[in-house]
Amino acid sequence: VLISIFDEAIQTYALVEGRTGEIKDILISTIAVLLTSLIVYTMPVIGELEMALKHKFERELADHRRKK
Repeated sequence: VLISIFDEAIQTYALVEGRTGEIKDILISTIAVLLTSLIVYTMPVIGELEMALKHKFERELADHRRKK
């Protein structure tokens, strides 16, 4: 949220011609930051889940082959 507000303040007060800050711009920037952080921080969890499922599948496949 602070990054979004800071970005809007710089664009509004740093003499950018025709630029006025609006609440929707801050909300859009906040949502973008939240989505990016969600994706970045969930990727390791997804990778760990994939590895756990892979090991479980390989173990079950090996057990099934031994039973035959």
